[in-house]
Amino acid sequence: MEHLTHISLGSNLLTGVVPWDTVIAGKLKALLLGNNMLQGTLQPHLPLSLEHYVVADNRFEGKLPLTLPSQIKTFIVHQNLLSGPLPNVSGALRLQAITAHENSLTGGLHLPVAEAMVAEC
Repeated sequence: MEHLTHISLGSNLLTGVVPWDTVIAGKLKALLLGNNMLQGTLQPHLPLSLEHYVVADNRFEGKLPLTLPSQIKTFIVHQNLLSGPLPNVSGALRLQAITAHENSLTGGLHLPVAEAMVAEC
């Protein structure tokens, strides 16, 4: 699976636990697992090559990764059973979309763009 770059299995009524060691390997750029019935915890570290991470509308529990890869563009994790702090996105300079509503997350979201705007004022 070292050459696999995209996994798109959204809206398939999939159940069970994701085999993260197999899925998060190689040069994965897109992991799209939204709108299923997957459960378990999320991988604590995402591959540096990852650009699109969609695990929304499932039954994942536990915490989000503490940081996001610098290449990430979309980070969609809403409507799960997640808890704990939001990830640090200060190094995710390509980030275009992040959704995390309908979870039990804590803390603030520190966006590089917002910090740059405040510094300019």
